[in-house]
Amino acid sequence: MPVTNKALKRSALIGVVVLGVLVGSAGSGRGATPLPAPQAGVQAGLVPPPAPGTVPGIQRWFLDIEKARVEFNDVLYRAEQDVAAGRGTANCAALARAADRIKLALPKLGAIAGGGAAIAAAYGPPIDQFAAVAAACMQGDSTTARTLLGNSTTGAIAAYGAAQETVDELLDGGA
Repeated sequence: MPVTNKALKRSALIGVVVLGVLVGSAGSGRGATPLPAPQAGVQAGLVPPPAPGTVPGIQRWFLDIEKARVEFNDVLYRAEQDVAAGRGTANCAALARAADRIKLALPKLGAIAGGGAAIAAAYGPPIDQFAAVAAACMQGDSTTARTLLGNSTTGAIAAYGAAQETVDELLDGGA
């Protein structure tokens, strides 16, 4: 049976109708993958703010304070050994100076838009706790210093670990 021009047009028309039905049903949600909901706190059509870790001012602050943070960690280790042994030495005074240097840098971080204030707020309390450890140690009160210093679950050490986890989350934008 020969195919006529009219039969071709009818087949093409049926194909277009079938295609239209398929596309229409996909757009209506039947069998279609739903679109993701907008992120919390971000209105539809708006781009979410950049993760604080990508903000140039925050990156610069971390680069500027890196030497002080390394020194703080080094002296903290030595002071922790002294506190555990019940002796106060120059390491306690060095811990006080290192904590002060970081504490003095926090307002600059806090003034940086895009997350600086939240990061500074996370670091402030544990740095204050380490300053209190140093003060007790310098006064020869090793029992108080040891209690304030704590360990991975209590005291300044635990608070600093929790603050660092918070800061890491903040820097990643909660991701």
